[in-house]
Amino acid sequence: MSDDLEHVSAELLARLVKQKSSSSQIGPTQELGGIARASALLEKLLRLVLKDMAEAMDATADALVTRTKGEPVNLNRATGGLLLSALKLTTQETAAESPCVRMIVREVCLPNNRILRVIKARNKTIHGTNEPASARTALVDLKSLIEEYRRDAGWET
Repeated sequence: MSDDLEHVSAELLARLVKQKSSSSQIGPTQELGGIARASALLEKLLRLVLKDMAEAMDATADALVTRTKGEPVNLNRATGGLLLSALKLTTQETAAESPCVRMIVREVCLPNNRILRVIKARNKTIHGTNEPASARTALVDLKSLIEEYRRDAGWET
């Protein structure tokens, strides 16, 4: 699990660095695509964190997501908001045992956390209520979180 978390967080960080460096040079359509790709990687990271938490509870991540939504949901089809809700609910029952997920879990528990801000900005941008440029601040904040997370885990940033 640790290797997967390291790989996905590195991929996400690389995407966020690329997004930040090219945002002033690309049009709104390309920026929207970059936001979608970064969000997909964030969701992938959240799935891995939820899997780690589920293992600690002797459960499956699918079961935790299904419990949160109240109807059957496949983990791979769960959206960022649902993953975040499942993680919050799970933290009420168990603490993060793995050092590789503790920082993300702590962040998830904060009101208006950086992950939530990215999910909200992405949703507003994808659904056309905000311009792609409006998600930049949330992505910069997420980049800081992922850098902190990787440093805390002892991985290269």
